[in-house]
Amino acid sequence: MEWAKIAQYFSYVAEPGAANTFIIGAVGAFFGAVGAQVIASRFHRRQMIVRELNAVNGAMTHCFAITNHLFSLKKDYISQIHAEYMRERGRYLNFLEEKKNHTGPQPLAFNYHADLRTLPNTFVNPAPLERLVFEAISFRGLGLATAVALFSTLDELDALLAERNELAREIRQIPPDEPEYKVNVYFGADTANGVTDQRYYSCMEGLASLTDHAITFSMLLADKLYAHGKRLRLRGVWRSFLIGLPRVDSIDWSTAESDGLIPRDVDSTAFVNAFQPAPGMFLKLWRRLAKR
Repeated sequence: MEWAKIAQYFSYVAEPGAANTFIIGAVGAFFGAVGAQVIASRFHRRQMIVRELNAVNGAMTHCFAITNHLFSLKKDYISQIHAEYMRERGRYLNFLEEKKNHTGPQPLAFNYHADLRTLPNTFVNPAPLERLVFEAISFRGLGLATAVALFSTLDELDALLAERNELAREIRQIPPDEPEYKVNVYFGADTANGVTDQRYYSCMEGLASLTDHAITFSMLLADKLYAHGKRLRLRGVWRSFLIGLPRVDSIDWSTAESDGLIPRDVDSTAFVNAFQPAPGMFLKLWRRLAKR
């Protein structure tokens, strides 16, 4: 019974009209499967690009929050305290020079203002930004190195703030009957026994420098995230013909610029130049031809 059905099927396929129908059906099924695969692939590619663009926008938001908090820390505390401390320290060093050459009957007195208040830490939680950069964004090269430098600098800044606050507490606890020892420890000058304690002075120098470096790295990371997001979106539009992808907007730093909060003394040229993109095929070929 089964052999009869098989023979009947092949006799049907062997007819001219049936053969055309079979071929057309097979071709249609093939291209239908290919079309479904293309649609599924485009949908999957779109999901991946949208997910990464959303991660880029989220990371840029975290960068803005971190940078804005660092701006506030610099404006409300670090800049004022550092400028006043360095000005008072300069006065004290000049006073010590005058004291060496003083021959009058009355000893010279030095009046100064010691700002020993407790400073807040950065209150920055970089963990969400770390997860986005390292797990959700296809970063490499300078962008990835900038993120590592930012997170490291934030940790160092928090540690230095804690150390400065501890030293300020120690200086406040120096007995009132040791004013000369207190002022020398505060300004990092030589004490009566010839010992120089520059821990507090080093902290004050480091706070200003680390704050500016953290701001620089955070702004640079935001710029790299923006450039990466723009490239990713353009690639999705022009290569995959995807429309309606999330936009990536740049951050406006003009307010911080007008307030003088953007560091100008941080030279990141060497850091940036260390991550140059690899030359393409045509550039390599041109260099080889130029050597001949």
